[in-house]
Order: sequence, then structure tokens, then C-alpha cells
Amino acid sequence: MPAGFIQIDLSSGTAQLDRYCFSGVHTAKVLAQKQNISMANAQVVYLGGYSYLLKNTSQNRSTQSEYVHLYTGELVSLNSRELRTEYQQIVDQKLIAAKRVSVQPYATTTTKFVAGYQSIGWETYSSVGDSKRNTCAPIAVTNICKYWARCQGKTNLFPNTSYTYTTLRDKMGPYNNISMTDSSKVRPKWIEYVTQRGYGYTSYVLPKNGTNNTVSFNDFKYFIDWNRPFLYQYGGHAAAAFGYQMIDAQTVAILADATSSTCIYLNWTNIKHTVNPVSCSVIPL
Repeated sequence: MPAGFIQIDLSSGTAQLDRYCFSGVHTAKVLAQKQNISMANAQVVYLGGYSYLLKNTSQNRSTQSEYVHLYTGELVSLNSRELRTEYQQIVDQKLIAAKRVSVQPYATTTTKFVAGYQSIGWETYSSVGDSKRNTCAPIAVTNICKYWARCQGKTNLFPNTSYTYTTLRDKMGPYNNISMTDSSKVRPKWIEYVTQRGYGYTSYVLPKNGTNNTVSFNDFKYFIDWNRPFLYQYGGHAAAAFGYQMIDAQTVAILADATSSTCIYLNWTNIKHTVNPVSCSVIPL
């Protein structure tokens, strides 16, 4: 039986924990299945975050290769020089991110979840029947509503998977086979759903970290310590943030990310941090 995976990053010359999960199969395999692509004997190029590129082995061109971006389904043509350049940019980004996070070894491993957290089987692309659409944001909000219902007694927020997900998806849509959520709709439509289910609310937007418009790990940690699970957007993807971990000299984000029914643990400095549209939290009262 699939029992999880571990991904090790060697780009800095030293083996570092990149991400791991305690159940299911590797994220790239989940994304390939979503695109109906076989990964048998496949060459995969990893460019950080959810940028897994699968090489089209049927091509014979020597200078330009075609890859399928497993997250978006797009075809990407890159020659070896372009590929090396993009890879080096990701490595440089990780080195910069590592300098922003304390690298002092931690005396003990600290794993912290929001209050009352239980791993109750988070919704995924498969469980909601999403074969092509990039509906990571409504899935993430569905999982946060499930947390409030199953772990904090706000039962009206999650009558069942189909109702909650479909309602949030339709509010945050519309979708077609390739479009993503309009990020400006996520928080107001989340609030609208909470009030329609009979609850008051408080709402927060996580502060952006300086000119690079990303969330700092300190703010990520603060919201978890404050027991506010939140929608975390990064690298063109959205996930539900439920915890963090500090292990050795590494800081780790714990996310329900729509590819696994249990949380995935991601090394903070290796996350592909790009411009953050809106990382936010809506708290039912």
C-alpha cells in the first residue's frame, strides 16, 4: 500500500528535506493522473513548488525539448540553456529565502497544529471529482470549513463534501478546463458562504513581506499559534495551512494541498514563493 513519500533537495550541494507526506503517492504522480498522463519511465524536471515538467520522449529534436507542466497541463518548450537558467533562478531564490529564516539548530522538534486539529481526511482533486479544473482555492476553503465543522463544532459549515465544495466552487468561479480562481473573489465569497450557513465571522488578510509580496514564516507561524487556519497562496497554488514544524535547522509548513488526504510537510525555504495574491482567514463565530 502507498505509505507516503519523501523528497530530498540536492540543489545546494547538501541533502535537505524538501517535502514529505505520511500517506498516498508523490505529488507529481497525483498531478500526472489528473492530466491523464503516464509517468512510466518518464524524465521529470523539477523547478520548485508545483513545477514538475514531464519530458515528451517522442520528440527527436536535439536543441529544443517539449515538456508537459503537470500542474497546469501546458506544453512548455525549452532548450538545455533555458532549462539550466530557470533551474539556477530557483536555486538562487531558495538561497535568499534561507537567509531570511533563522538557521539556528532547534533543541527539539516542534510540531504545532491549530487547536483541536485532527487528520480527518482532507478533500482532494479526486474526492471532489475535479479532473481538469484548477480548483485548488475552493478545495482549500472546503478543508478549512471541514476543520471548523469536525474539530470545532461549527457543523453547519460542512454538511457534506459535495455541498460545501460545489457551493464554494460556483461562488468563486466560473471555471473551464484551464482557468483558475479569480483570487479577488476568494475571501468575499468565503465570507458570503459562512454568513449563509448562519454564522458571524471575523476576517484577516495575512500581511505581505516587504516588496516581494510574500508571507513571512513568522506571520505564517503567528496565525497557527493564534489558532487561525488560513488559505495560503504561493507559486500559483492555494492550500489550507493547518500547522508548522521546526526540525533541526529547518522550518516546515504543514498544508492540506488538494493532492493528498493527509497534510504535506514542505520545507519553507524551498517553497516556490511568488507574488502572493491573498492569503487570508475567515473565522466563523
